[in-house]
Amino acid sequence: MVQHKNEVPGGVYFFVSLEAKGKAPVFRDAFFKTKVERRWTALTATYPYTTANEFVVNDNAVHAMVILTADVQDPQAQLEEMLKSFQQVVLEDWKQGAELWNPLPKIRRITKKDELSSLRDFIVQKMLGGKELSRLEELDDEEDEGYGPYEN
Repeated sequence: MVQHKNEVPGGVYFFVSLEAKGKAPVFRDAFFKTKVERRWTALTATYPYTTANEFVVNDNAVHAMVILTADVQDPQAQLEEMLKSFQQVVLEDWKQGAELWNPLPKIRRITKKDELSSLRDFIVQKMLGGKELSRLEELDDEEDEGYGPYEN
């Protein structure tokens, strides 16, 4: 497991992206999108030591900031459990067949304050329908620790 020097106080921060299979615009339907937003809010409220109220559902993905308190012994495992549960409950609402999600969510552990700020800005931009931030694209291109499907 890669050790992370944490510059971000108050817990363990993750940025997650749950993409629709083939990046299909499945959340463009307003009714389904609202269901997905409600499912996210309801599910994340059931996980102790977790805050996940910064999120956006765009046409083909759910992007969220998930914060786990330092009390969680295995934050990565709790996050994975939460995401799998969310994907399953949304799949039950999906009426178009069994293939809704890409196989693995993209998970990035956030350890730097500037990265946290950039990713929060990204969520706000998505909420407002803006373009993706160039800084986020730069971070995606880096092959450093903590980025990719279920990486530490």
